[in-house]
Amino acid sequence: MISKPTSFASSPHLDLFPFGTIDERILAVLAGHLQTIVGLNVMIQAPEPHPEYAFSERRGQYEAGKILLR
Repeated sequence: MISKPTSFASSPHLDLFPFGTIDERILAVLAGHLQTIVGLNVMIQAPEPHPEYAFSERRGQYEAGKILLR
C-alpha cells in the first residue's frame, strides 16, 4: 500500500476504494498511475463489498451514480 504522512489526509488527494479482493500490487500500480495522471496523492482505502445494489441487469453493468450516492 502507499504510505502516507500524517498531514496527507488534510491535503488534496484522491481516495481509491477497491470493490472486493484486489491484489495489493495491482492497487499500488494503479495508485501510482493515478498520481501521475491527475497530480494528486492517492490514498488506498479499505475494500468495499461488491455493490450488487447498483448492478443493472438490463445494461449488464454497474451504475456509477448509485455507487457514488452512497
